[in-house]
Amino acid sequence: MRVSDMVSYDSVVFDKSTTTFHYYYTLSGKADDAATLAEKADEYRHQMIHSIREDVSKKAYKEAGYSFTTTYFSQKDKGRKLLETTVTQKDYQ
Repeated sequence: MRVSDMVSYDSVVFDKSTTTFHYYYTLSGKADDAATLAEKADEYRHQMIHSIREDVSKKAYKEAGYSFTTTYFSQKDKGRKLLETTVTQKDYQ
């Protein structure tokens, strides 16, 4: 599912053993740039923490202490992981 011109949402998987929701995205165009993502990794992480804190639809999961991981892959280099960020209960509380 296309989220924007350069971002496609691929899937979400729940890992019961670690109580982690894992979201997968594919980046294309100008967003498909490992160097730029690496430079902005901290910024993306802070945005993700803020988003999780504000997301009322995740309230029950946050109260249960679940973690959330987002992984971005390259469209031009199929299978190449560009960035992965995990946010735990310690981060969003």
